[in-house]
Amino acid sequence: MTWFYFASACLGLAATPGPNALLVMSHSVRFGPGRTLYTIAGGCLAFTGLMAVSVFGIGALLKVWPSLLSYIRYAGGLYLIYLGIRQWRSPSVRIEEATLQGPSTGRRILFLQGFFSAGSNPKVFLFFGAFLSRFLNPDKSILLQFVLMAATFVLAEFMGEMTVCLIASRMRHFIQRSGRQFSYVCGSLFAVIGVIVMLHP
Repeated sequence: MTWFYFASACLGLAATPGPNALLVMSHSVRFGPGRTLYTIAGGCLAFTGLMAVSVFGIGALLKVWPSLLSYIRYAGGLYLIYLGIRQWRSPSVRIEEATLQGPSTGRRILFLQGFFSAGSNPKVFLFFGAFLSRFLNPDKSILLQFVLMAATFVLAEFMGEMTVCLIASRMRHFIQRSGRQFSYVCGSLFAVIGVIVMLHP
């Protein structure tokens, strides 16, 4: 029953829009759903790492180095602003050309962008720390519980982002007709989220 509640909460969280969903939508439009899988995989790996840190010791680390969260917050906010500027300045290319671009948009780059976008919000540390503790049973193996919870959350997140990816992919040719405006909107949203992350502890 506890797992059922946790899985339901994960599905609800996965349906909540955030910077990673925005990045997945942007990549799906520009590069297609196949290559966007690398973006999604990077985000899922980052979330797994954040969950591990939250479960196995973020509280103790913050007691030793209380300013760490501030550094992470500013770094994450600046990275999101960088993504916004990059999206804003990106050329309004044809979709067919975008799927064939060279190393600058290779699979590794897409994976890393997904990874850093998912891990760029320091509030995720605190959220996981408060959220996961409600479902952990100290009388049972923490490691086994973590594996089950991480697998559940990643599956829910993957399903949510794949839904965004496929919907955006179906709208690719519609968005192509206003590709420049699409870049402006996505870039602006990234920048706004980055500023919010930096200004709100």
